[in-house]
Amino acid sequence: MLNHLNKQPSPSDPDRFAATSATFALHPLTALALFALDHMLAVLEAISFGLFALASVLVGILAIGPVSAIQRRAYGDDRALAVAKGCIVGLLLAVPSPLPSYLTAMWGIASFIATKPRPPTGAAIDTDGFDREGK
Repeated sequence: MLNHLNKQPSPSDPDRFAATSATFALHPLTALALFALDHMLAVLEAISFGLFALASVLVGILAIGPVSAIQRRAYGDDRALAVAKGCIVGLLLAVPSPLPSYLTAMWGIASFIATKPRPPTGAAIDTDGFDREGK
């Protein structure tokens, strides 16, 4: 009955972070641009004493499209995953405060760390000088 309480936690897999981050990767330049945009909107909101808070919401809604397009083309996400990432980032951008943009920035940093360079497509280059085909 209480067997689930006695289970030892499995050892952490060092590749688990990389695999999860690669699946839910956000393009790092997108994260940087949204981080800067959110801070610019926060300055407008602070200067206007909150009158530009609606502008933050509108920019957050408008950011869904470009973020989704970048995710589809840069990372090859399918449409649903790209739109989901765009909605999450748009929601974080719509909050009239610069604090949620730090989540976007950390998401971009984690994605940058986790994504490994893709192997080049095409023929491999022979660097040792020997002909492998026997000619």
